[in-house]
Amino acid sequence: MCSVTNSYIYNTVINRTIIFLTVSNTIIILFCRLHNSLRDYAEYVKARNAESDSLLVHDPRSEEEKQQAALLAEKAAQAVSQTMQPTETKMDGME
Repeated sequence: MCSVTNSYIYNTVINRTIIFLTVSNTIIILFCRLHNSLRDYAEYVKARNAESDSLLVHDPRSEEEKQQAALLAEKAAQAVSQTMQPTETKMDGME
């Protein structure tokens, strides 16, 4: 009777070990697939962002040049507004 019990226990342990290893391997395979898929998607997003960045207009001017251009535009706007001031003109015979 003892040999039957030991054999049963041994077979049970072996069967459960095989099941555990099968489940563990399945989990590892699924984890690897998930990891690879996430890495592929991250690379796709990086490439898509790089492509959209390449389509943007890049200003080659330095910060100093940009500041000077803004100052010049402001001065030009002031000059235009000063020349556009309404002036009173009197026409002969009209008041």
